[in-house]
Amino acid sequence: MKTLLLFFFLPYSAFAQNFSFNKESGKAVPNFVAELKLLKGKVLRTTGGRPRIVQVGEKFYPKDVVVTEADASMKIIVADDTWLALGPNSEIVFLDFEFKDKNERKISYELKRGQLTANVRQKIKSGEVNFRSKFTTMGVRGTKIMMNYREVDGKGIAEYALIEGSAEVVDQEGKSHPLMAGERMILIQDKKIINLTLTADDLKNFTSPEADEEKDIRPFMPYYEMKEGAVSQLDEKSSDSIEERPEQKSGDGTFQNLKKLNEQLQDNQKKRR
Repeated sequence: MKTLLLFFFLPYSAFAQNFSFNKESGKAVPNFVAELKLLKGKVLRTTGGRPRIVQVGEKFYPKDVVVTEADASMKIIVADDTWLALGPNSEIVFLDFEFKDKNERKISYELKRGQLTANVRQKIKSGEVNFRSKFTTMGVRGTKIMMNYREVDGKGIAEYALIEGSAEVVDQEGKSHPLMAGERMILIQDKKIINLTLTADDLKNFTSPEADEEKDIRPFMPYYEMKEGAVSQLDEKSSDSIEERPEQKSGDGTFQNLKKLNEQLQDNQKKRR
């Protein structure tokens, strides 16, 4: 009864939809994957085949599809404290989601098209967090990543770059390729793999040290283009001009409220002992 009284500030239906109570850990855990924190332009969320425009504070659940329009971008905070940003003309699907706590979870994302950046801040066991494209999978181990996916002449081009940490990329043939901090890998469907080293200028441009993780959307990685079966130089047209667009920002949000709830749960358990 005392435990239930702690939920008085949350409508029961909202709690049931957004959280579950884990008896083993004595904590409330989220049923949703992430919450929208920053928004620029128009972003659509499709659930059960029905798309609708999202606003800051929106929660995303497993199997949700999120699409940004040409002048849009967004940033979310994931249940495990990962910051993930999606660039213009992008589409992502939240696939697998199993959550016990921030250090024990399984989360998979599929980038259908476009650009993303992610800062995976909590420690990861092998296979727990994956970023997929149509024909590749990258498993990360606590890292800052950049990823692009597009199709040219019917061929998929998946791009991965690491700013920090380490990762492993699995290609369409099931072969694993290690990726370390400061490296970039371009995988061309049915073609070849290009391995590059990020320059000092690349790292500076991509990381934007002056940016605030909670308030800013950092630049996305420019695309490589495939022309007549070859990979060309970087397409400088994929600029970071999105920084000039009006944006929405949220306050503490649901995860901060969840933290307070679990603190109350712990206090309540101590009183019962």
